[in-house]
Amino acid sequence: MAPEIMKKGKSTPSSDMWGVGVISYALLAGHLPFEGDTPEMIKRLILKGEARYPPSWWRSVSALGVAFVKALLEQDADYI
Repeated sequence: MAPEIMKKGKSTPSSDMWGVGVISYALLAGHLPFEGDTPEMIKRLILKGEARYPPSWWRSVSALGVAFVKALLEQDADYI
């Protein structure tokens, strides 16, 4: 779930792009961008925008692919 949906309870064009970013991350890295032991931990990571980018997950992805995902997972300050 995008940060603005968690904070304000509304979907925006930015939250749609966030969703594309999460899906792209999973397809390219083979993992989810926000992983934690509890739902609350995952929520905190999402709200902070702290996606992980371990080199071992991204070794076979081009720099352009990584930049694409990072741009999609940027939080939009206008909506948060």
